Amino acid sequence: MNTRTVIAKDLKSRGGPILAAGLAVLLLSAPAFAAFNDDGWGARGAAMGGAYTAVADDSDGFLWNPAAPARLELSQYSFMHAMPFSGLESVQIGLNSFSYAHPFLNQSSGALGLGWTNLTASSIYREDAAVLSYSRGLYPFTVSEEGSRPYLYGGLNLKYLRSSFTVDQRSASDPVFAGGSSKGAASADLGLLGFFDRFSFGAAAENVNRPNVGFQTADRVPTAWRLGSAYRQNLLFFEDATLSAEYSSRASDKRLHIGWENWFFERRAAFRAGWNNRAMSFGFGYRMTMPGSWELAFDYTYQVPISLGDQGTGAHRLSVSTRFGGPGEKEPASFSSSSGYVEEEVGTGTPAKGGATASTGGTAPGIVRQAQGEIDGLQEMVRDRRLNPIRFIYDSSRVVTDSLVTLDRVVRILRKYPNLRMRVVVGPAEEGPDDKRHLSAQRARTIAGYFVARGISGNRVIPEEGKAGTEQASPVSFVFCE
Repeated sequence: MNTRTVIAKDLKSRGGPILAAGLAVLLLSAPAFAAFNDDGWGARGAAMGGAYTAVADDSDGFLWNPAAPARLELSQYSFMHAMPFSGLESVQIGLNSFSYAHPFLNQSSGALGLGWTNLTASSIYREDAAVLSYSRGLYPFTVSEEGSRPYLYGGLNLKYLRSSFTVDQRSASDPVFAGGSSKGAASADLGLLGFFDRFSFGAAAENVNRPNVGFQTADRVPTAWRLGSAYRQNLLFFEDATLSAEYSSRASDKRLHIGWENWFFERRAAFRAGWNNRAMSFGFGYRMTMPGSWELAFDYTYQVPISLGDQGTGAHRLSVSTRFGGPGEKEPASFSSSSGYVEEEVGTGTPAKGGATASTGGTAPGIVRQAQGEIDGLQEMVRDRRLNPIRFIYDSSRVVTDSLVTLDRVVRILRKYPNLRMRVVVGPAEEGPDDKRHLSAQRARTIAGYFVARGISGNRVIPEEGKAGTEQASPVSFVFCE
């Protein structure tokens, strides 16, 4: 006897208009309400219509694609609460999840994820899943000398699934519960996540061993397959736009998913919309940088099931997440201008001995000063926390993703002054191996390589390592010259 049939039978035995309404919803939503049907955890992926397997760059990403945590740069965790069928007051169904992702400082060691998901139906039935996830880059660990990240990741989820009923005197004597009112089984998920230029693709298989969660008879959880792709680009006034598409299959439930996400205001606010065969959705998100260089994010989604849309049975989802660094995280560094000052994210500027100055030879000193003035303007925005500082992963030349917003602003200035060149100077690193000059040179080449990838001519960007013995310790300096 499958789980949905057991729920229906138990609801009937208890009677009452409230439970009858709950029974109607459960039957109408079939096969969506099958045992352990992971219909998306986290508000962000749900807002994109479930087309998230090729995106999955949050702490709950491994609940969509087990390969996701390895691509993260900072440890993070999130909580989610959802209320399906909120338009029917007599129905009480809740979804909850917790997820934590921890990428190791050594990139080749991969990342770990811990998670818990829960579904509760009318205080009668509940499903719980405990998740342990591991993922890592597959090939290659380093794509190029500039320190690019791996472009193919793989991951594995190990899960323990448990379903349970709250039985009363009438239902306790039912033969269905002769072996107890709860059932547990182990399961596993597999995932791949790959990148090519601005495209990404993801593939995931959930419950590959088809665990048996039946009470009286076998009830195996079907294997769910997900295959998706995404394209990311800056479009018009959108700082970061992502279009994703996905196909999923779970027994007879086959769906096409389409999702869209736009970021605004230096990647602090986002709007999302999505569609699949069973629901339409939209949502928004907002990120705040908190004291201590950690980030707090809120994501909200409203979903309307297509089959029940005329009954007002929408679903609300809310996620709260944070991102933070471990003991070895690189301290955020801003950048300096030709004025000869460097500045950490906090504190005041310090004159740099022997600091670089812009060349003003020829007939364009005014243009050089004007361009450098715009760099100074970005510096002011970083100091006022209106723009993300430039940060590197500990003992690595990899740039933290949030810093790309700032680098894109520098790219705009480079495009505005096509006849000028720019020196990218990265001071000696304070962490890592003894050969800190080698690390700073790698970091400078990483930034220069990013500018080239964004369409800037390679002969216009000059990567340099900072001079040892000066007070230009770790910040990045952008210096215009002819």
